[in-house]
Amino acid sequence: EQRMMQDAATMANPTDTSSLITFDNGNGSVLPPPPPHGPSPSDPDAVIQPSPLKELPDNALLEVGSMVEVDVEHAELYGVIRWIGPLHIPGTISSSNTRVMVGIELEEEPMEGSVEITDGVYDNVRLYKCPAHRGIFVYPAQCNQDRRFQDVLPSANQIPPKVVASSSKSEA
Repeated sequence: EQRMMQDAATMANPTDTSSLITFDNGNGSVLPPPPPHGPSPSDPDAVIQPSPLKELPDNALLEVGSMVEVDVEHAELYGVIRWIGPLHIPGTISSSNTRVMVGIELEEEPMEGSVEITDGVYDNVRLYKCPAHRGIFVYPAQCNQDRRFQDVLPSANQIPPKVVASSSKSEA
């Protein structure tokens, strides 16, 4: 009964740590309760880590939100930059082995095996949201401006001259 009252007190006032139940580890010392489990990386409501960088270090024209072409072996991929920042390189042991990587949401799912795909999760941490099988992480050198959208804005010599209406009155 006393334990039920402690549980009820903890639920009623979760910030009051005086009523938290502790666990005896068997050798006389008392341990705090285990931490609650956070959302899994595939959970759509998982906390998203903000992009540490807003633009590519060597190309200020490419920033979060830019449309890009991605150079990968045997595939032509297009997408939007969703995240830029330093990440630990897979397959290396040293924790200091990090490089700037770019998280991209692809327009469509890549062909099977052409590239490692994700939904915005890298090393069990959600960095951005996108549909399943539509996210990739690549090096900045693999990103270029999407050529399909480079000619959208007319250049200065293609803008037609403005026509100014004459306001002269004809005399009768």
